[in-house]
Amino acid sequence: MSTNPNQTEQISQSINKFFAWLEDYGFLSYDQFDFWGSKPGVFSKKLFYKNKLLASPIVGLLQILESFLPWSRRFFATRQRFAIGDAHFAMGYMNLYKMTHDETYLNKAKALLDLLKSSATQTPSGIGWGYPYTWVTRRAIYPPRTPFITVTPYCFDAFMEISRITQEKSYLDTIANIASFAAYDILETEISPDETAAGYGLGDKSQVINANAYRAALLLQTYQLLGITEYKEKAIKNIKFVLNHQCPDGSWPYAVNEDFIDNFHTCFVLKNLYKCYLIVKDEEIVNAVKKGYDYYRRFLFRKDDSPIHFAQAKHSKFRKIEMYDYAEGISLGILLQNEIHDALAFSLKLAQQLIHRFQLKDGHFVTRVSTLNTMNTIPYLRWPQAQLFYALTSIMVNT
Repeated sequence: MSTNPNQTEQISQSINKFFAWLEDYGFLSYDQFDFWGSKPGVFSKKLFYKNKLLASPIVGLLQILESFLPWSRRFFATRQRFAIGDAHFAMGYMNLYKMTHDETYLNKAKALLDLLKSSATQTPSGIGWGYPYTWVTRRAIYPPRTPFITVTPYCFDAFMEISRITQEKSYLDTIANIASFAAYDILETEISPDETAAGYGLGDKSQVINANAYRAALLLQTYQLLGITEYKEKAIKNIKFVLNHQCPDGSWPYAVNEDFIDNFHTCFVLKNLYKCYLIVKDEEIVNAVKKGYDYYRRFLFRKDDSPIHFAQAKHSKFRKIEMYDYAEGISLGILLQNEIHDALAFSLKLAQQLIHRFQLKDGHFVTRVSTLNTMNTIPYLRWPQAQLFYALTSIMVNT
């Protein structure tokens, strides 16, 4: 399937508007986690996981501020740079280079990747990326710059793409360092001789489903590139873990002992499993993807095809529409277009809806619509502006 001229023109105009906005705005932004990464947020979340009753008033207040008074984050945080945003912007620029052959876009991508490399955290075996704030979860407390297996793969993808385009050896060295982190610095919990659960970040043994899918895809891509058989073996065991935790209806819980199901985490699992399938060609994997995609379409969208954020929620977060869900949904359909007959058409529908309903006059996109139909228009680059830019440029390149 290809886009018709009207669709192409609409998406092209949207990208141009966003590009002009980004050139003016720059690469520092507020973030969805500003409140929770602040001193009051870190304190309240630590307390919440110890004593929910005592912490609930503080957590509730911060949740209300985040959901309905997002501008108040200026009292809690400053604009920062995010690796996951830079990686997506670099990939978006590379898409523009493929479309136009304009070296300006390639040079912009290279500049972002130089910054990414210089900002990487050195680990015992390689390099990785995380967030610039303290992240408190029920599983662990992660200090700033802790490398995560859910952030690092986007940097990996960006370096893989620039390596394909330029054929420069230095990028291969960076790719090898990233893969070494994923292979040897992420802790593994053996479930059985053929199944392993990978941790989320340095030093933890959490069993998050999408984290295992990310690690498997990264290691298999490196195996395909460098021929390191051990990486394939590790990846296959992580894939087995992901497949074994798919529910009968096709969904995946977020993690072992955390059973919420949401839109973009479902996309994370599906896209990484499919990347694995493209390398190992295991029918069990593609069957799981098809079953999971069926669940995704049936339970994570409304009748008007706007995304539902939670199919099954853990806590009320007052989210009605999350633009991150649009970004991941568009990218997922592009990836699956040769496997699922209407996946690309659905991505195009999502892109048109996003542009028509949620792109602002200055070029950036609404971040989120609350359950009270208020709109958060603060442009968080990590969540979801960078992903939207990448998704829309990907449509132009891949259709």
